[in-house]
Amino acid sequence: MSWNRFIDYFLDLPKGKCIFSPDSTTDIFKAGEVLKGHMCFMGDVSPSLLTLGIPEDVYKYARRLVDEFAPQGLIMSSGCSIPPNAKLENVKAMVAAALEG
Repeated sequence: MSWNRFIDYFLDLPKGKCIFSPDSTTDIFKAGEVLKGHMCFMGDVSPSLLTLGIPEDVYKYARRLVDEFAPQGLIMSSGCSIPPNAKLENVKAMVAAALEG
């Protein structure tokens, strides 16, 4: 479910007590603008990118997440779950991006 229209509702939750974990259908960068400093973020490397993408694209996207969200709190993860057919090299690229941050 996309939370794009309802992101501001998350501001009603206690500051510093929650984790926003979208499932790759919500624009995490829009959420980051609205919720900046209010909660930690989790995700949001899409399952399709992990399955169909190439390591360079996964790494680049994961680094963008680190750059945008690490200062306020980031738990690197896939959006939803890592699919069983995800390419191992793509998962490794996601982890490498997180470890360098």
